[in-house]
Amino acid sequence: FWSPGDMKNFYIRENDPQASLEAVLGTPSKKIEIVSEKMKEAGKNGVPVYTKHPQPAPGEFRFVQGKVAVHTNAATANVPVLNELMPTNSLWMNAQVGREMGLKDGDEVIITAGNYKQKGQVKLTEGIRPDTVFAYHGFGRISPEMKRAYGKGINGNGLLSNVIGEAGNNVQSMTFVKVTKV
Repeated sequence: FWSPGDMKNFYIRENDPQASLEAVLGTPSKKIEIVSEKMKEAGKNGVPVYTKHPQPAPGEFRFVQGKVAVHTNAATANVPVLNELMPTNSLWMNAQVGREMGLKDGDEVIITAGNYKQKGQVKLTEGIRPDTVFAYHGFGRISPEMKRAYGKGINGNGLLSNVIGEAGNNVQSMTFVKVTKV
């Protein structure tokens, strides 16, 4: 948090003598510190160290997923009114890259990641990086009992490798896919 020097600090109570900048920022210098002495004392770097993440090879894309307000995770694709509002998802791809691949909006594509495959429709958009493709999470249900949602759309989880990151979480943005026109 930063505010201009002439801005009144709204988070400090005027009647609280303990609400000093040191108390608010919690730093020895009473300023925003770029280098953390506490981290250095703990044997770590004083500043975060950039780690370059793997990049997609030529002909591949980084696959990312996201949520949509209509559906809650993967639990609502079969709910009648929500399924009517959004029955499926598509694979968002940079429009220029898609055109270079001979694709047009709505074309069917196969998305592959290693041994995993998903079929879907492409949505060309200027609003995505050229090296990345995106799909809303929660579609492509594999249970036939989910009659409205069964087999509709791209099941992004069906493309993810089982890779655990340094923090112990599933690494979901390190999956690279190939996209081919059907």
